[in-house]
Amino acid sequence: PAPQPAPTPTPAPQPAPQPTPTPQPAPQPTPAPQPAPTPAPQPAPVQSTAYDTPHMRGARSAIMSNINGWRTLTNTYRPRALQQGATTGIWAHIGGGQYSYDAQGIDTDTTYTRIQGGYDTKTSSGWTVGGQVSYLRGHDDYVFNGSGKEKAFAVGAYGLKDLGRDQYIQLESQVGRVTNTFTARNEIGESLSGETKANAYTIGARYGKTVKLQNGVYIEPQAQLSYTHFGGDSFNAGTMHVDQAGVSSTAGGLGLEIGKTFGAGSIYTRVGVNHAFSGSVKTTYTSGSTVKSTEQDLKGTWTDLAFGGRYGINANNSLYADISTGLSGDYKAGWSVNAGFTHKF
Repeated sequence: PAPQPAPTPTPAPQPAPQPTPTPQPAPQPTPAPQPAPTPAPQPAPVQSTAYDTPHMRGARSAIMSNINGWRTLTNTYRPRALQQGATTGIWAHIGGGQYSYDAQGIDTDTTYTRIQGGYDTKTSSGWTVGGQVSYLRGHDDYVFNGSGKEKAFAVGAYGLKDLGRDQYIQLESQVGRVTNTFTARNEIGESLSGETKANAYTIGARYGKTVKLQNGVYIEPQAQLSYTHFGGDSFNAGTMHVDQAGVSSTAGGLGLEIGKTFGAGSIYTRVGVNHAFSGSVKTTYTSGSTVKSTEQDLKGTWTDLAFGGRYGINANNSLYADISTGLSGDYKAGWSVNAGFTHKF
């Protein structure tokens, strides 16, 4: 059988607690926080750092080569030849050269060939008007042995009017498309390939005044202003997706031409100073879940120098040519040789 204890403690416990707590809490908190945060972040455009990868720089190089290719394509020689006395009619122009761009972590060199042709005539209102087509083909070299192949095409119209007192005004517009098939590489040779393309247009005006001296010598101060819009693009380069926003830029220039006319021809030397007042290329890069962005500033100054001449073979045919080079600037034209002819029916 199980034990059944029955304890009988002596003396018997008789607990009798009588607690009498009298708490009187009287908290009087008076918090008065006055937060006044004044953040003022000023993020700078991405420069050539570890954040801006070599493949990103390769894509930026292709985009900037397109923009500079358009700038080179739309540098029209025909209105200048007309101002120097070339006959109106059917004309053709061929040239080639080199230009470079070195800024904000990218360094590009481009060799190109450009072909232009068109027709112009004089109107009863005193204007000389014409239309033209232009084509440029170039090869680019980028950092880490990257490369690109440019193609640019444009159609345009221009007009030139003698304002009297040896003054003239020139107006022109061009619209077209630029394409670049490129390969970007990093330090160890890993490559990404892609194609970027964009539509573009340019409108511009130039004013000049000829000061005639003795023996056919003249001095001609010049001023010009242009506006360019370069469209955006969205493209893939390997596993990287790139979104480039459109960009607009206004540029101006001052030049001085010194020349001499003789018989059926003329020769000249021209120096120019140009400045881009606005424009930045904003680009976003996506690879997997990683998103990065850059902003390429187009503002800057560049200078150039040219030597050239024109010769009238007869009343219906003339030749013209020039050699030019850049002197300074992020965008710098290297050697450039151009020649053309005009035939009047």
